[in-house]
Amino acid sequence: MRNWMIAAREKKGLSREQLAVMVGSTRSHIYKIEMGLRTPRLDLASKICEELDEDAGNFMRDCVRNGHKQCTA
Repeated sequence: MRNWMIAAREKKGLSREQLAVMVGSTRSHIYKIEMGLRTPRLDLASKICEELDEDAGNFMRDCVRNGHKQCTA
């Protein structure tokens, strides 16, 4: 689970739907990213972090911590 992403989204007062619209994604995809079920491509990760005022390196740290194979492909 990406607690940092959930906390940042909630701090900004955004729903998953609102964030999805802002970054050109879907509510379902944002949910899966937050739950750690999906790892976004670099362009989407950058957009999410820009909207949430977060460091895009958070996604890479998650990949290293959790050993996600799709992060290294």
